[in-house]
Amino acid sequence: MKMKKILAAVLAGVMALSATACSSSSTKKIESPDDFAGAKISVQTGTTAHDALQKMQEEGVDVEILPYEKITQCFDDVSLGRADAVYVDSVVAAY
Repeated sequence: MKMKKILAAVLAGVMALSATACSSSSTKKIESPDDFAGAKISVQTGTTAHDALQKMQEEGVDVEILPYEKITQCFDDVSLGRADAVYVDSVVAAY
């Protein structure tokens, strides 16, 4: 349980940095997963970030998930204004 909380905190921090770095075309301010309601979030498929977004949807959070095979496609979506933020695993972000 403690590991899940640590992972969630790390993912939230990485996502916040991603959203800040790519927020020039976004009109919705997203600083953490708590801000996902009503947002379009791009995410790489097959990752824990994707799993976390799907779980949020199952729990009733109104978030539009834009899944892509490659993380670069996620950042392209934000740059082009099609997504509000990228939600990415810390390992992928570090790479």
